[in-house]
Amino acid sequence: MRLLQEDRKKILRYMGHPDGVLSNDLEELLENCLSRVREKVQPKSALKVFPKKELEWIISGKNLRKYFNKVSHGAVFVVTLGEEMERMIEEGKTRSTLEGLAFEAIGSVYTEVAVEDLRQELQKEWEGVFNSFSPGYGDCPLSLHKEILELLDSENHLGIHITKHHLLIPRKTITGVIPLSNSIGMENNGKCDDCSLGEHCTFHHNEKTILFDGGLGTELQRQGFKHVENLTTLNISHPEAVYKAHEAYVKAGSEYLSTNTFGANPLKIQNKDRLQRILTKGIEIAKKAKPKKVFLDIGPLGVLMKPQGDFSFEEAYRLFHETIKIGVEEGVDGILLETFTDLYEIKAAIFAAKEQTDLPVFATMSFEKNGRTFLGLEPKVALRALEAFGADVVGINCSVGPKEIIPWLGESIPYLSKPVMVQGNAGLPIHHKGEDRFPLAPKDYAAFTEELLDLGVQIIGGCCGTGPKTIEAVKSKLRGKVYQSPKRERVYPFTCSYNQGLFIEESVIVGERINPTGKPFIESALRSRNYSSIIQEGILQKKEGADILDINTGTSGVPEDVVLPEVIEAIQQVIPLPLQIDTSNVQALENALRIYNGVPIINSVNGGEESLQNVLPLAKKYGCSIIALTFDEQGIPKTADRRIQIAGKILRRAKALDIPKERIIFDPLALTVAHEPEQVTESLKALGMIKKDLGCKTILGLSNISYGMPQRSKINQCFLTLALYEGLDVLMMDPGDPGMNESLTLFKLLSNQDPQGKNYLRTFSNLNEEGSNSFYFNRIEDKSRELKEKTPKKSWESLLLDGDPREFRREIFQWIKKHFFNLADYENFIEEELLKAFDQIGNRYDQGEVYLPQLIQGAEVLKSGLELINQGTSDGNAKKKGRILLATVEGDLHDIGKNIFRTLVDNYGYFVKDLGKDVKTKVILEEMEREEYLVVGLSALMTTTLGSMEKTIRAIKNQHPECKIIVGGAVLTEDYARELGADAYAKDAREGVHRVKTWLL
Repeated sequence: MRLLQEDRKKILRYMGHPDGVLSNDLEELLENCLSRVREKVQPKSALKVFPKKELEWIISGKNLRKYFNKVSHGAVFVVTLGEEMERMIEEGKTRSTLEGLAFEAIGSVYTEVAVEDLRQELQKEWEGVFNSFSPGYGDCPLSLHKEILELLDSENHLGIHITKHHLLIPRKTITGVIPLSNSIGMENNGKCDDCSLGEHCTFHHNEKTILFDGGLGTELQRQGFKHVENLTTLNISHPEAVYKAHEAYVKAGSEYLSTNTFGANPLKIQNKDRLQRILTKGIEIAKKAKPKKVFLDIGPLGVLMKPQGDFSFEEAYRLFHETIKIGVEEGVDGILLETFTDLYEIKAAIFAAKEQTDLPVFATMSFEKNGRTFLGLEPKVALRALEAFGADVVGINCSVGPKEIIPWLGESIPYLSKPVMVQGNAGLPIHHKGEDRFPLAPKDYAAFTEELLDLGVQIIGGCCGTGPKTIEAVKSKLRGKVYQSPKRERVYPFTCSYNQGLFIEESVIVGERINPTGKPFIESALRSRNYSSIIQEGILQKKEGADILDINTGTSGVPEDVVLPEVIEAIQQVIPLPLQIDTSNVQALENALRIYNGVPIINSVNGGEESLQNVLPLAKKYGCSIIALTFDEQGIPKTADRRIQIAGKILRRAKALDIPKERIIFDPLALTVAHEPEQVTESLKALGMIKKDLGCKTILGLSNISYGMPQRSKINQCFLTLALYEGLDVLMMDPGDPGMNESLTLFKLLSNQDPQGKNYLRTFSNLNEEGSNSFYFNRIEDKSRELKEKTPKKSWESLLLDGDPREFRREIFQWIKKHFFNLADYENFIEEELLKAFDQIGNRYDQGEVYLPQLIQGAEVLKSGLELINQGTSDGNAKKKGRILLATVEGDLHDIGKNIFRTLVDNYGYFVKDLGKDVKTKVILEEMEREEYLVVGLSALMTTTLGSMEKTIRAIKNQHPECKIIVGGAVLTEDYARELGADAYAKDAREGVHRVKTWLL
């Protein structure tokens, strides 16, 4: 077999020698290996050429259509080096690790050369022979391996078979498809000519911007359907109106249409037959308008997900799965997920799509005017998380207008690699004389088009308040222009929770203490499945400065596949930090990854074959960064060079699954100096080589170095400083160790990571008499954290923010024991201490210092304490200051805001009754006849249900004029609320509580 100079360079790169400089011994070894392969290994192959139509059964629905857009045939092939190559590799490993690596590299390159030989043979017969694509690369699924092998009967003819993990045996085997054309003039190398989404797109690759449609609900309301409770029902009752709206958008220039199915899901339309008819008809009507593509439009469920609410990931997944299944069966071209505000909910929707179809998924989220979701997540974190979940296109819709969205995109796009779309509102609605008016005229909206293109936005459409004239105006701005392909400038490992994100650009701390090894109190918590002490350990590490928490629940006799997800859910209910999932149990890992709210880090994979096969596919599926340990089946290497070779192997295997190297964080392994002192320098050497030669981020478990030695903290400090100067990025350590924190602070000062020394001054300006930072020496000294009586007394506000109801109730119980017989003390305590502490959290929420999860969490903790106090009163029933009635108005199924308000206001001593959602006016009036209510709170999210709200307000005022009415919902404003007849408008739950308190003093 031929071997060109560039092929030899590939072999050297595989071996970890990209510079081509080899020692004499290594040069001799390589030549001997090459000679033996040439002598004994003969590639075998099979190839069949089929007309394109005959291949459609394997390329349809697998994101492969773009390769066959303008070709006539395709060649299906398999190439293998056979069992002899396998034997050489295994025998080489027994003689030396280096020899085994050499055979591995030669085998990989020779297989690629054999594929290129096949292409050259085809070029003798075909004018157009295009680049081959193989399963596992790009958007070609691994499942295609099996179909190709069956098509060529490879098991019988070549002895090739495939494992359940899609691993080919013999391993040096490649399958694939080569597009062929009878004409050399295949335009754009088989790429569609209708639009462009870059390399990730299923359909097209040129640089023309895609024009989506605008607000479908807005257009239907303009036709007179203002009081329809669910606009999706118009697919059945008034299909001509829906078609008219679609047709207007196509005539205006929309290339892609979204179906009239935004609110069609099993939660809102519980009759399955009716849901099927609405979805089927909606798709049929959109197709009838003849756009280039039809996308199934899916909106949020209108529920509050865990940990703030009660709705689980799997419940949401099931509902989205049912809806998407119908859409796929009816032949949509893609899935559009829009107007989501909860990352957990849209994760469920994306996985519900990706796990049943290869159709492209466009995922967009909405943000408040402050540039965050209502749970506090900023756009760059949210959009990067959507990429991690597997969305093909990410973006922003609804929210506000394009003027406000543009700065968010400017900050987000440098972190993104997927195409970006925008469907903004025509501003926020202004209610005038019974109608909603949006401030941006079509030309005003379109005026931002060029700025969006310059940022790198590829798909533009509109949302609320936009219509066909808006799309027409945008189209006029697109003439002769192409989008500027965005440059991904900030390529870093990424992790996030439900409301905090972290791009690992500089040194970060991973708290290591949630681990049962050597910690009896954690082991006991895992066995009893009472996780309060684990939560407290996490809270303490957060206060001590941890950026990420490592979670390890592995201990004998504990079902880790059950307990690990439970611990993660318990921690995420209280602590907003991103988590690092630390387990070698593959089933426990997948269970935890699935329910995790956000994008965690996986700890870990190693160079062993079993680990690579089991863990890397999970990192790919869930979009996680991953800790890679530089050892394999043969153990921890003694030399830095060998660790780098293992790192190179991990990178190659990750690349084969399309996992970019910026998601790999290498651990060069810190071994104890007491046992192997010579290994300290090898670990540091390997760390530096990983940074310099591989360009990857690094992590070390720093406390390992001092195991078994006295004065461990001193050793750890010195080792940390050495590691930081070699390029250590992620510090897995005890964040409560003052010496370690001081070493990190000093390093950041001296390495110019602390501009003007602000962090240094903040840290060292608060020294105690001994010269050490008092914060760390005032922390809990008992390492097991079991002696709770030694804990410094916390303020009630701090306890509420910590979010642990058990600790809060313990403190309440201590207070009750001192004041058991004095009811007046109870009332004063609630008013002057607990409620004022909660008010302080509310004030911080108003100022943007804390976000909704912390506010809800504090309310739930306070509620648990008040229940305990209630039990301690003589009558067993806390005083009630007044009665409040809540309801979401008829026709509206969204009650998130109302439920949050109920959670908050319930703590202030009011009697609250919630009638739920979609409540008829008659039901509200009947309840008000039974009981006297001083305040009624009404909620509506959809503009189509504002008529119901107005009707309800008038009826209440007519029969109960003394009753105060407060209203809330995304479509309302203060002026609009007054026009409807309400006494007050609350922009959020916190403001609603403030209004009620002023009325019911």
